[in-house]
Amino acid sequence: MDRIVVLITDPDFVWLVITTALALGSGLLSSWLTYRYITRQQFLEEHQMQAEGERHERVRAELVKWSNDVIAAVDDLHARLGSVLYHNSYLALDPAFVRRADSMWSATYDYYMTSTLFLFGQFLGWLQLLREDVNIEIFDNAEENRSLASAMLNVSKSLGDFPLTHCMGRDAQLFRLQQRAIADLFIVDEGDEHRTLRYHEFTERMAKTEFAVHFQPLTEMLAGVRPDGDCRWQRLEHLYGSIARLQGICHTVLGHHRVASLSIDNPDM
Repeated sequence: MDRIVVLITDPDFVWLVITTALALGSGLLSSWLTYRYITRQQFLEEHQMQAEGERHERVRAELVKWSNDVIAAVDDLHARLGSVLYHNSYLALDPAFVRRADSMWSATYDYYMTSTLFLFGQFLGWLQLLREDVNIEIFDNAEENRSLASAMLNVSKSLGDFPLTHCMGRDAQLFRLQQRAIADLFIVDEGDEHRTLRYHEFTERMAKTEFAVHFQPLTEMLAGVRPDGDCRWQRLEHLYGSIARLQGICHTVLGHHRVASLSIDNPDM
């Protein structure tokens, strides 16, 4: 005990205790500061980078899921309408159309009408799937989401609104519920995956009256359409413009350049 008292009263010992305590305290403080301002910050940055990488992967996977099929459906219908409106292929939509023996174009009315109906159905089916299932993370901002929704609505209005123009000739509409019916008929569920009918599947089903009846309004819009004195022609022109605007947005939002940019940002994907 006497020795302990001596040690406690020894100035050198007291100073040793104080400096040791200060050193230990300084170490603890240094460790806490390192965690608080360096280690913790590094952890947060790494966690943020991981979360951002996971989000990029979700977006990339979502874009891959939609881009090819949706863009192909939009491009194909836009091209077909362009051919009808600006390259005289409307002639093959006339039930009285007869291919000339010396014609190099082998299309018949049956083929051209059936394939045009198919392109409409494929287009409506993919748009319906896009409305129902798309992950909103694919949009860079809310404006992209609004623009896509607005463009799809304008296409629907081009098909179904009455009156669409001030034209006084023959007209026909495909109303929104009729559009939805065609979309539903075209959508094929395969487990968790979705697709639309393939052409051979469509032609087989068109042989069934209960299936084909849903395409009658669209057939009436297309059959015998002509550029002169026909409101249906103006409707197709309006639709062509609406699809062109949708096409531009789809290429911006879903295009391969966006998939590529995500892959470049995350080269390990």
